[in-house]
Amino acid sequence: MRNMNMPRFSTLVFATVLLWALGYALWVTNFLVVPPPFALDHALRGIPVFVFGVVLCLAIGPILAWMQDHGGTWILVTGAIVAVTVATLLLALFYEFVMHVVMPRWGPPTWENLMDQMSMMAWLFVAWILLYFALVADAARRDREVRLAQATAAAVDAQHRLLVQQINPHFLFNTLNTISSFVTSRPAEARGLIAELAALLRDSIHETDSKYCQLGHECELAEKYLRIVGVRFGERFKPSMDVPEPLKDLPVPRGLLLTLIENAVTHGVYVLAGDCTLDVHCIARYRFLIVEVRNRWDPAAPPSSSRHRGGLEALDTRLQGLYGDAYRLEYGGDDAGLWCVRIVLPIADTEAEPVRENPAGRSTHDPVPHRVPT
Repeated sequence: MRNMNMPRFSTLVFATVLLWALGYALWVTNFLVVPPPFALDHALRGIPVFVFGVVLCLAIGPILAWMQDHGGTWILVTGAIVAVTVATLLLALFYEFVMHVVMPRWGPPTWENLMDQMSMMAWLFVAWILLYFALVADAARRDREVRLAQATAAAVDAQHRLLVQQINPHFLFNTLNTISSFVTSRPAEARGLIAELAALLRDSIHETDSKYCQLGHECELAEKYLRIVGVRFGERFKPSMDVPEPLKDLPVPRGLLLTLIENAVTHGVYVLAGDCTLDVHCIARYRFLIVEVRNRWDPAAPPSSSRHRGGLEALDTRLQGLYGDAYRLEYGGDDAGLWCVRIVLPIADTEAEPVRENPAGRSTHDPVPHRVPT
């Protein structure tokens, strides 16, 4: 199996052949002043020599890779020097054999010829060694990027599954308590609650491998959730949903509405006395879908942004993984006791340009959150 930090064999072969072809072209220019028959003879005899150089380089590659895996830096450097020296000597001897032994047209081999060829060939091997380590460094960089992308994708996927399957344990606990209290006094409503809860749990975990679903499906889950909450809190809980029919076919991240509504119920209905409104509002503007969830809150309560953030930060991270910078998440409350979470998603595709000019952060606190930006 190829070392993760090693260049692909095809890339290494291509780069090696290209380097030695360039060296061969430069070598041939030395014989342009020689009469044509002899120049052609030199060029033809040089082909097997430079091919042998390519073979030697490709043989050195696995040796260097083994040293890189099993030795330190000094062992690798020493191995590279020894490999260049041995390969240069072998190629120079092969050159002398081809030029002066196979057909000794230019006389017998000499030490002077051997040293001249070694100096030229050594530069080619040194250039190849540098090229090899450059390819290794590039392969290591690409492997790091791949591992980072895989880790990021795995984290986003795990977060997606968690958010999709997330039903607040307190909600389940309170719903089961409500069902228990209704069993004797209001059995019909208890049976209805059981059916609604079963349907909500079944639909919320259906097809969790898919990151997107239709907005209409999200609305159906939200309505089931709101009906269960409505039974528990009675008339003081006043939910409403305003989602135009044409928008219900649009794809949205699975679990989006349920996360927003569950956050609003947990930090609105459960902590406030008296009537509590919860409004879901969706509109399309230009190429963006705007989803707003508004609920009552107590502006006089001690400041604690974490009260309202709940799963919003996790949702923000998930949206960043799905849309990059082509979305916006805002949340905040006004002095009139209205808390609003607004999400702006691209309709056309997930590669749309950013919808805000401020690149400092994806989450912003709008002092008047119930106004949809124009």
